[in-house]
Amino acid sequence: MSQKTSLRVAVFDLDGTLCIQDSFKKYLRIRVFKSPYQWILLLPIFWWMLLTYVIRIKNNDWLKIKTIGLVCRGITSEEAKHDADTLIHSLSWNQELATIIEQCRKNHVVTILATASPQIYVDFIKYHFGFEHAISTQMEQDTSGNWTGNVLGHNCYGEEKKKQISAWCKQNNLKWQNMALFSDSVADLPSFKRVGLPIAVQPKLELKRSMARFGIISLGDAVKKFKQLDNPLL
Repeated sequence: MSQKTSLRVAVFDLDGTLCIQDSFKKYLRIRVFKSPYQWILLLPIFWWMLLTYVIRIKNNDWLKIKTIGLVCRGITSEEAKHDADTLIHSLSWNQELATIIEQCRKNHVVTILATASPQIYVDFIKYHFGFEHAISTQMEQDTSGNWTGNVLGHNCYGEEKKKQISAWCKQNNLKWQNMALFSDSVADLPSFKRVGLPIAVQPKLELKRSMARFGIISLGDAVKKFKQLDNPLL
């Protein structure tokens, strides 16, 4: 961000950023422990899916969408809430980001949770932290509110996440330059390149190599800026 710009929106990635672990893997474990017999029956299908991915017939997005279909089909709204509560209390959260989210709220900065994780539990994490909006891999519910396992649209990852954030900005008449993005992953480079304030949270090696080139700052530097949120940043 080369000129003085007021911050109006802060976008937070989930896995490796707001939470330390991979939330989807944790969610799968929760589902397995709830009904192990069902998973024994599904094992052959999982092995076939994994083999298809390993030999590169299909990509990671395909594998994830298929996994969501197997795992989430037929889950009731009450069961989804219970699973999400269990997940939230079993994950380790980044307390510095939790503080920044609260600072944003006090200073009327809109907060968005943007993640490739599935909607079935992302919406509950949104409510838990008080985000105004959530962008995630969208899923279908039937007329009774039960989850069908079908994914609506695409996996919210990389370019797709950027497209969904762009659509949200257009809908709400907001500009990328007035936005901060917190993420740990190089997969978010398409979005990092557009935001006014790109912030790396515990960045993986690939993202570290790109930080200087794209003006991405560390979380430590960002914390100093967010302590002065009452004033325009930079």
